[in-house]
Amino acid sequence: MGRPAWVEMCVLPTVLLVSVGGTVAAVRAGLNEVVAVGGTTLLAGVGLTVAQWWTSQDRAGFVAHFAREAGTDLLHLVVSNGVVNATFKTLAFAALLALAAHTTGVWWPHEWPLLVQLAIAMVAGEAAFYTAHRLAHEVPLLWRVHAVHHSSEQLTVLSSGRNHPLNALVSYAAQALPALFLGAGPEVLVALSVFTTVHGMFQHVDLRLRFGPLNKVFATSVVHHWHHSAVPSEGNSNYGSNLVLFDLLFGTWRVPEGGERPARLGLDSLRLPRSYLAHLVVPFRWARFQVSSAEPGVPELRQE
Repeated sequence: MGRPAWVEMCVLPTVLLVSVGGTVAAVRAGLNEVVAVGGTTLLAGVGLTVAQWWTSQDRAGFVAHFAREAGTDLLHLVVSNGVVNATFKTLAFAALLALAAHTTGVWWPHEWPLLVQLAIAMVAGEAAFYTAHRLAHEVPLLWRVHAVHHSSEQLTVLSSGRNHPLNALVSYAAQALPALFLGAGPEVLVALSVFTTVHGMFQHVDLRLRFGPLNKVFATSVVHHWHHSAVPSEGNSNYGSNLVLFDLLFGTWRVPEGGERPARLGLDSLRLPRSYLAHLVVPFRWARFQVSSAEPGVPELRQE
């Protein structure tokens, strides 16, 4: 590559800082939180998609794949993620924010700098997310719900949103509830939301960047693409959402020397149609989509 390594390592932190800083500034200026986060998400998503197209060695192939999968992935983004998360907020946020108000000054350091509060919220959310994500790969019934997310054979910005609604609900709750219960304020929750969303898109997009030591801090695209490997011994790893802290602690961080990308992505044991409605019934019609002879009820992606 012609670019210096340090330039590539600066891309992810810069995108995240600009996204979080811009969103928080917009909210402080009076813009609605949902509009601010949504606007940042849209801008980041379009920018990362253009960047992947621009740097792709096969632009025509990328465009063909994107056009083929975009309809389904957009439905996942709007319905599986957007509607589910909005419903969750409507049902749970009022009570949880009331709880947060009662714990103000008791459990949460509101006077600390926003970035420090964000770091605390991220670590708390990672503890819950890592647990839920790892269980989703190791418990057969939970894997049926989570497997849809691994069905993409080429990763793009929209791949981050490919989730069964039940999986989207668990993921969102795991990341948000710890900070809410600890009493984090609305500004911290906005920062956490935009960081997680933009980082999620960034870790799925394929820009072939070198992250160096950042791979031991953030769940970068180098780290996360190995989690999407079709090879079981490679995919059963790297469960972190934003951070790799718990992967390092529990020995599930795996990136081959040199940071090469996996040869194949997706699921060898399942054949899913591209229909969004078909993705919704996968957990309930599991046998219909299986093509392997793996032991029934065991996460096939994880079989050698």
